[in-house]
Amino acid sequence: MNTEARGAIPFGAKEPPKRPFTSYTLRTKLIVAFLIVALIPLALLSYLNYRASRAALTRAASQAIFAAASQTAANFDNFFNSNLEAVNAEAQLPALAEYLDLPAEQRLAGAKEAEVVAILRTASRKNSTNISSYALLDRQGQNVVDSFAPDIGSDEHNYDYFQVPLESGEPYASPVILGELPNQAYIYLSSPVRNASGEIVGVLRASYNASVLQRLLIQSNGLVGPDSYGVLFDENHIHLAHGTAPEKISKAVAPLDPDRIAELQAAQRLPYPLPAEFSTELPNLDQKLANAVNQPYFATQDVAVASRLDQAAVTTMKTQPWLVAFLQPQDVFLAPVRIQSRNEMLLVALIAGVVVAAAIGVGRLLTSPITRLTAVAEQIIAGDLTAQARVESGDEIGVLASTFNSMTAQLRDLITGLERQVVERTRQWQDANYRLQRRAIQLEAIALVGHAITSILNLDELLLEVVNLIRTRFDFYHAGIFLVDEGREWAVLRQASGEAGQRMLARKHRLAVGGQSIVGWVTGHRQPRVALDVGADAVHFKNPDLPHTRSEMALPLIVGDRLLGALDVQSMEEAAFDEEDVAIL
Repeated sequence: MNTEARGAIPFGAKEPPKRPFTSYTLRTKLIVAFLIVALIPLALLSYLNYRASRAALTRAASQAIFAAASQTAANFDNFFNSNLEAVNAEAQLPALAEYLDLPAEQRLAGAKEAEVVAILRTASRKNSTNISSYALLDRQGQNVVDSFAPDIGSDEHNYDYFQVPLESGEPYASPVILGELPNQAYIYLSSPVRNASGEIVGVLRASYNASVLQRLLIQSNGLVGPDSYGVLFDENHIHLAHGTAPEKISKAVAPLDPDRIAELQAAQRLPYPLPAEFSTELPNLDQKLANAVNQPYFATQDVAVASRLDQAAVTTMKTQPWLVAFLQPQDVFLAPVRIQSRNEMLLVALIAGVVVAAAIGVGRLLTSPITRLTAVAEQIIAGDLTAQARVESGDEIGVLASTFNSMTAQLRDLITGLERQVVERTRQWQDANYRLQRRAIQLEAIALVGHAITSILNLDELLLEVVNLIRTRFDFYHAGIFLVDEGREWAVLRQASGEAGQRMLARKHRLAVGGQSIVGWVTGHRQPRVALDVGADAVHFKNPDLPHTRSEMALPLIVGDRLLGALDVQSMEEAAFDEEDVAIL
């Protein structure tokens, strides 16, 4: 397939340079300027409004989420307080203490045992969904009566729910304790049992399924709006309940220290061995939970959907050293900002359309006189020096048209005078010797240069035409024009004749102003300089591209007080220049 025929860039070829902004039409520049003036303030205002709205919605959402977290924590605290009060009240029933005061041989199959069994069964049935069993433990931690008969006779003295009430005399709520079978977890509420003399004779223990935490938490889902949910963590940042991802329960937010894992396993709070995916690998969330007391509001990765960002608020329970976090995806409560941004984008597009239409109208109004002035200039370039621009207004464009007409008249007079001089001198020198004939050719070259100035508008084309005319008409070895750069440090070759000149242009030939060269000397001193024998001239620069140069002349290009550059001509003959050459050039 011929890719070049389809406009593709051939392999290895350089991409064409981008068009500079200065080369665009005036109408295009006006449209761009109008758009910049109109849209930049609007875009800045939209951005500031977006930031302010986002910050306000985030603050409001954080406060609402924190209130939901506090309410959810209060629900958990109410659960523990109310049930602890119930267990504590049930522990005060006289029948329990009287039964424990009996000798062991008198407890079995007696009336007191039947009464205690009835009390425990009645207590366990008050919330059969969550309560697993009620048990009465003696001072040695032996399970003497249990609503779940298989547990009677078990030794429970090593558990905190027995030791703490026995030692402190206060009700106690345990952390989540794992059962013997997988997916079994319990919370134990206990209270000391006292006899008539106030002596602690045992402990009443209620066993609750830990799933009650999940059921309590789910009730809070949607508390602050769509997709909002809560998460319950223990003091080790292990998930105890999750409002949307219950599969995260019993998993830690981040990996735990091995010693801490061993300690929790010994207390039956972690399984042994640990499952392969014990951690959700969210160290950033783990750090923010640890700092929740100082910074309760934060953004975090969604623990269920990793690609989603949640706004979270965390509070601590009063009855347990647990954290209650409430979260809502940011894209939910920031939805009004997105709608606002979309509406603002539509407004920007509408304003951009109006601005473009206005810019086109204004551009047409401003550029029409310039277009007509350009048409007149093209007539003059074609050789019609009688063409005149129409002065339509008194503004800058009208002044430009008037000035253009004056310039055209001056060019017409100048060219007419030059042509007359050429004709007269040519007629006078027809019979002169070779030198006079050469001077006639040189004057003709001046006329051609003058005509080129009036007919060529592009500077590079004009300079190329000038150096070629000077070289061919004056029969010189080389001609070149140097222009001084903006820093006034270098004279840069802008156009040159012949293949040697093209090579110098290709390598961006330049000479230091005031440096060790004839062009440098001329641009530094603003005076002509002629080297009739370059070998004997101390400031001549020996150019490897012009090895046959024997004499050189450089003339400064000056407009008013401003130095533009220098004209440099070289000959293969010694003493090839005289005062007339200097004057003519």
